[in-house]
Amino acid sequence: MKGFSTLDRAEARNASFEMASLEHTSFVQAKLQGASFRYSDVTGCDFTGADIGGADFTGARGLHPSMFLRATGTPVPPDCCGRRAPV
Repeated sequence: MKGFSTLDRAEARNASFEMASLEHTSFVQAKLQGASFRYSDVTGCDFTGADIGGADFTGARGLHPSMFLRATGTPVPPDCCGRRAPV
């Protein structure tokens, strides 16, 4: 899966993005509860204001805390986006 540039405000609850190449995709204010990003490349993605509660980032490449400004919810693992405690 490659070629996304924006999924802003998308309703993608429980979606599977496993092992996808999602570089520089925008997920601003998207509803991503329970979505799986396992082993995906999320380099340069923007999750600003997204609901990432229960989203699984296990093994995802390119994660950086600045990608998750004002994001809500607790992802899996909880510290994957620079958070130390549940939000």
